[in-house]
Amino acid sequence: MHEKHSVLSKEELHSRYEISLENYTKTVNIEALTMLEIAKRQILPASITFTGKVASTIASLKSVSAKSKAAEKLLSELTTTIDSFGKNIEALELALSKLKHEDNALKQAQYYRDVVFVAMGKLRVDGDMLETMVDADIWQLPTYTDLLFNI
Repeated sequence: MHEKHSVLSKEELHSRYEISLENYTKTVNIEALTMLEIAKRQILPASITFTGKVASTIASLKSVSAKSKAAEKLLSELTTTIDSFGKNIEALELALSKLKHEDNALKQAQYYRDVVFVAMGKLRVDGDMLETMVDADIWQLPTYTDLLFNI
């Protein structure tokens, strides 16, 4: 017995193509908005809290004429990374705000790929760096170590 194979018409194929592009843009948009929420409500506050603790420790050491180069280096790395993280939050917000909802699904998907997704990647780099610096007791999110080794 022979199976009947259906071949999509040009219109049906184009429709599926458009739906795939729309699914891609919707998925990346949801991920970008989620990323912003986590960045602003969890990562940034935890990083600032920890930076304050490090700065306070350095000030306490100085009050007794002690010094810690390691703590000062950590504070410098934290503030630099937090500043970059904040700039990348703004860049992702700007990328999403400049998004034009146009009828051309391909152009919209290309914008998400070339602008939004790239901005997400830059924000991710800083977030991953902060994860390695912030005290685990302050860091609210599961770390890579938690995900890999604490099943």
